[in-house]
Amino acid sequence: METASYLLFSILDAIAMVVLMIKSYRQPLAAYKWNVLFICIGVAGWSYAVRVVVGLSPYIDIFGQFLIFAAFFRYSLKIRLVYSGLMVAVGYAAYVCIQFPIYFAVTALGVSDVVAQNTGGNGVIAIQFFTDAASLAVGWLITVFNYGFTFIVIPPHDLSRKEKLFTGTNGMLAISTLAAVAIITTSLFLTVHYDAALYAYPLVLLILGTLYFLSRRRESEDDRVYITKNGAFHKKVRS
Repeated sequence: METASYLLFSILDAIAMVVLMIKSYRQPLAAYKWNVLFICIGVAGWSYAVRVVVGLSPYIDIFGQFLIFAAFFRYSLKIRLVYSGLMVAVGYAAYVCIQFPIYFAVTALGVSDVVAQNTGGNGVIAIQFFTDAASLAVGWLITVFNYGFTFIVIPPHDLSRKEKLFTGTNGMLAISTLAAVAIITTSLFLTVHYDAALYAYPLVLLILGTLYFLSRRRESEDDRVYITKNGAFHKKVRS
């Protein structure tokens, strides 16, 4: 029963994160639904194997999830590497930002005072359920109000072209993506070992804000190019 519960909520966690990743950049989620389901099952299996079967550190689990998601966007959906990493970083950071207030509420209610270290139990299930529900609601709101960025072209991208990973705004996005991995891992470390979630939360908010700012900047660059080429600006709306 515990195994089934762990896998089920891990799949739901992964789906919620992918929804945030895709909707934040106005990619067509419905077109990828089976790909998304497959990779989410794979991520859940990875997490279970690492944390429950082998008993390795949750940091290895998180790092592996980043790599799996990035590889999924790059090789399955054919999205350029810098944008694949960006989407994963933004979605993961947004998910963690949603999760922290729920974590504070659950621990304040005394459901579990060591929930960050657990792989099961009422506290973990409560946090996962409410975080997933809130994340899916955010994804829905992004769609309803037509938010999100459009500078990432709907794939498949031309992957034969060499990417300029560390130049201009793309370079800052790439560096910030790597920083997001480090900060999210650090936030988990602070929460688990020092019960310092209150101090870890601002770090995640900071990196999410940085990625948002750089995405806005990249969006503005695309807008200027469009205006220069077309002489007028008519924003393309994506569902």
